[in-house]
Amino acid sequence: MNIATIPISKLNPAEYNPRVITKDEFSGLVESLKTFGQQENLIVNKDMTVISGHQRLEAMKALGWEEAVCNVVDLDKHAEKKLNVIMNSHAISGKYDDILLGEILEELKLDDDYSSLRLDKLESLDLSEPDISLPDGDRGLQQMTFILSSSQVEIVNEAIKVAKTRAVTTDENQNSNGNALYEIASNYVGS
Repeated sequence: MNIATIPISKLNPAEYNPRVITKDEFSGLVESLKTFGQQENLIVNKDMTVISGHQRLEAMKALGWEEAVCNVVDLDKHAEKKLNVIMNSHAISGKYDDILLGEILEELKLDDDYSSLRLDKLESLDLSEPDISLPDGDRGLQQMTFILSSSQVEIVNEAIKVAKTRAVTTDENQNSNGNALYEIASNYVGS
C-alpha cells in the first residue's frame, strides 16, 4: 500500500459500490469535511477505482476540492469488491456504548454545529436500565434492538416511562423496560 495525494478528476468511483447516502446525511458529511478536513484516506486500486470513500469523494467534489489523500492498493477485481464491502461492514465495525455516547453528546449539545454535523441523529435510546445478560437456559426471552430518530426517542422514552407505572413484572421477565414495551404493544394491538 502506498499513500498518495491524487487529483480527484483521476479517481473512478466503482460502478458496483452498494453504499448510498441520503441528502441529509450527505449534508452532514460535507459539513464534517468543511469543519475537520479529510481525516480518513480514500482507498483506491492501482487503476484508480475507488474502493472505499465514495461518499467522501462526492462531498469533496461538492466542496470544490481538487485532490484527495488516498491509500493505493494493488488488488484483483474480486479482492477489490471484497474490500469495498468489508470497509463498510457493520458486522465488523463495532457499536456505540450507549452510556458513553450519551455522555459525550450531552457535552456537545450546545455546540453551534451539533445539528449540521448530524450529531443529533446519534442520540442513544436511554431507557435508564443497565444492559442485562439473558439468563442461561430456554426461558423464552429475547433481546431486541431498535434504531430511532431523536424525536422518536423522546416519544418512546415517555411512553415507556408511563407504561412502567402500569406494567407488571413477572417471574418470566424481570426487565421493567421489556414489560413496559409489552404493555404498550398489548394496548396497541388490543390484546
